[in-house]
Amino acid sequence: MSEIRVTNIIGETGVDAVTFTKGINVTGVTTATSFSGSGANLTSLPAGNLTGTLPAIDGSNLTGISGGIGAVNQGRLTTASQLANVAGDFSVNLSTSITPTKAGSKILVMASVSSGSQGGTSAGFVFKLYRSIGGGSYAIVDAAGGDAAGNRSRGFLSGGQEHGTDWVSETSANNYLDTPSYSLGQSVAYAIYAGGAGGQSRVINRNWRDSDTTDNPRFMSSITIMEILQ
Repeated sequence: MSEIRVTNIIGETGVDAVTFTKGINVTGVTTATSFSGSGANLTSLPAGNLTGTLPAIDGSNLTGISGGIGAVNQGRLTTASQLANVAGDFSVNLSTSITPTKAGSKILVMASVSSGSQGGTSAGFVFKLYRSIGGGSYAIVDAAGGDAAGNRSRGFLSGGQEHGTDWVSETSANNYLDTPSYSLGQSVAYAIYAGGAGGQSRVINRNWRDSDTTDNPRFMSSITIMEILQ
């Protein structure tokens, strides 16, 4: 094998770059003031040999990656109170919202509510899931309710059943994967509403008696929403 030793290689004009049309193999260390070009065909570069300050990695052009979790938020209700004894649906002040990070995301809603009833009163009380888009009015999420056969109420969460005692409280939990219609930049909010026919005395986060003793506990109710990227 022949060997050529030179100090400088320059183009014939003295300023032009030298082009190696067949490529060049270098053994050892190559030192240069700068390199230009995309480097798209560079392969097998040992990471341990890369030194100096590397540019920040920008993943904006990555494709073929799907799924994952986006925005997440939780609302909590710790106040123990008696609910309104009225017909129709009304808010129990338990809600939360997110602004989705991507278009077309699904929203996983997870909620739990603790409630109790006055002994001897009617049951049939339910908690329902409501949704608001972009700060608009709340509307019921019908698909998050049970089958409404006949005159039965449809609920996302159970409001408990009649036990004939003031001591009992129950916690009901459920989850629902929603596909809301929104535009990027709009908030998506969810809230828990109570619903019944009226004449039904209910309390939230405590039992009905709620005496100041250790056998009358209090609870927390919550709603958590999670953006599921598509």
